[in-house]
Amino acid sequence: MLIMTKLISCVGNPAIGPERFWGREKEIALLAEHLREGKHVLLVAQRRIGKTSLVRELERRKEGQDIFLYVDLQQACNPAEFIAELSAATRDYTDLWQKIKVFATNIIQGIGERIDSVAISEVKVILKDGMTNVDWRKKGDELFTILGSTNRPIIIVLDELPILVNRLLRNGEGRISQKGISNADGFMSWLRYQCTDDANVNIRIVLTGSIGIEYILGQVGLSATINYLAPFELRPWSYDTAIGCLKALAAEKEIIYEDGACELIVELLKCCIPHHVQLFFSHLYDDSKYRECSRISLLDVERVYSESMLSPRGHAELSHYIERLKLSLDAISNALACDLLSETAVAGVLIREAAVFLSNQHLDESKRPDENLHDVLTILEHDGYLEPSSKRSYIFTSNLLRDWWRVRYTASYVPFSERKGS
Repeated sequence: MLIMTKLISCVGNPAIGPERFWGREKEIALLAEHLREGKHVLLVAQRRIGKTSLVRELERRKEGQDIFLYVDLQQACNPAEFIAELSAATRDYTDLWQKIKVFATNIIQGIGERIDSVAISEVKVILKDGMTNVDWRKKGDELFTILGSTNRPIIIVLDELPILVNRLLRNGEGRISQKGISNADGFMSWLRYQCTDDANVNIRIVLTGSIGIEYILGQVGLSATINYLAPFELRPWSYDTAIGCLKALAAEKEIIYEDGACELIVELLKCCIPHHVQLFFSHLYDDSKYRECSRISLLDVERVYSESMLSPRGHAELSHYIERLKLSLDAISNALACDLLSETAVAGVLIREAAVFLSNQHLDESKRPDENLHDVLTILEHDGYLEPSSKRSYIFTSNLLRDWWRVRYTASYVPFSERKGS
């Protein structure tokens, strides 16, 4: 008797464990191999692709073998806060935490006596406040000395480090400054040294984030600060993997698809980003409950896509695509990026002539017009918004993002075909 694989839905949360993790066995085995060989890894991927799920699932599988320190740097603004976040991440490992408490007491007198009784969020605040007026390099060296002295491999996952680096680079007006370049160089060079120091051979770094650090550092000539990292690309699911996930999710919820329904779902998405696949099923399941029918037809798939996935609720789920652009681009470049995406969504394709026209509408006095356009297109391609359709044109990588952008901006955006003759 054939037993259908079941999968528990986890939209918006890391997919951890055999009942939630799906379709990444080859990737997780390869990542484990890289780390076992002592490599430091740059995890390269589009947004919502499952980076956190991959490393958290690896952590679960290696429980009791390696120490995993997951450090979310989305709110960190400087190296001192990086050190505070990394210190707080050791709290789940008792022996290591005892050493870190001594380290913390040297920063803030008496902290060791009360730090165990407060929430982890408060621990971070206390450590950040204590680091305000100290030499972050000296304290950082001390911290890595403690971490490097353990007898087990330590995997340090630095999530959203690119956001921290981007903050270091930019001044109060959001522009890259010479002081910012110096600050970023100092921090990234220091981190590189810690990872290549013979005293820290047990430490492995996995660097990831929702914006591309290669471009951020490359534009200011600091690419060498990450040349010790081995690139590891995490790609969207294949159609077969996505269809398998959809069937497993349906089996868990006792949902039946009409023939061709799963294939239509992945065709509508085009780019099978795991979060988007799970999100689509979640909308379909909710719709089936309202209809009081456990069967999903082709018409149901098309209707839910247009009425739910692209609805205001869908906008809330996908709005991070706009927010992330603001983190990696200054105001002028961000405005150009939004226009380029709107043109691509409304026209269906971004041709070179239209891109140049739009770039000339958003002139950046600090760059040549063609340089700013090149930089923005590089970000949009790297971060999974657009892909080349020919040598001189672009289309959306994801149909979902294209259609969502079109619904959101069609009423307010005038395409190049209507503007070029005016």
